Amino acid sequence: MLPTVAAGVLVLGLILYVASFEQAARDPAQRPGANATRSADFAAKVPSRGNQSATTTPRPAESGPEANSAHSGPSPGDAHLADIPSRSAVPATGEPSGRSPNPGASASPQLQRLTEKRNLLRSVQLANFSWRPDGGKHALILDLTVRNKSALHIREIEVVCSQHAKDLTLLETSKMLLEGTVAPNTKRTFRSVVGGVLNQSTRRVHCLISDASAAAALGDR
Repeated sequence: MLPTVAAGVLVLGLILYVASFEQAARDPAQRPGANATRSADFAAKVPSRGNQSATTTPRPAESGPEANSAHSGPSPGDAHLADIPSRSAVPATGEPSGRSPNPGASASPQLQRLTEKRNLLRSVQLANFSWRPDGGKHALILDLTVRNKSALHIREIEVVCSQHAKDLTLLETSKMLLEGTVAPNTKRTFRSVVGGVLNQSTRRVHCLISDASAAAALGDR
């Protein structure tokens, strides 16, 4: 009985020894002394802190014109501030330079004449008119009543008339200049004014004042 048990223990021990040997063969890190070898290799590659500080080469201090110019010149911020004008350079009037404070002072004489002409034409109106053919039915005869609402004597009154058919088709256009002057705030009728050739199909006539001028003197008639 005892020899059998001893033989079984011996076999079990042999199996365990072989298993441990195979495990060591698969993982070299598990071999005895492997850790010590790896620590020695790492220490050889990495120098100690004391050796590193002793072998570090100190950086030379900057000197000479290049080093001084790097710190003695103006900074980028100073160059930007130099482009900004001082407060004393800004005009104190509040008006942009080169612009007149009074826009009306630079108005051209031509613009003033156009403004006066517009105001004059607004004050002259064609209050009433009538038309008829002459005896031979070849000319258009007009009676025109002009109202002057301005404070000036008006002369050189230009009238434009258009002739239309029954369906308002434009047939003829004529222009005439009335002789005489209209006093301020009055109206005057110009009779038997020849308005051009009468179209035989004319059924309607439209007239308007297209231009007028102020008299040079009150006595101008």
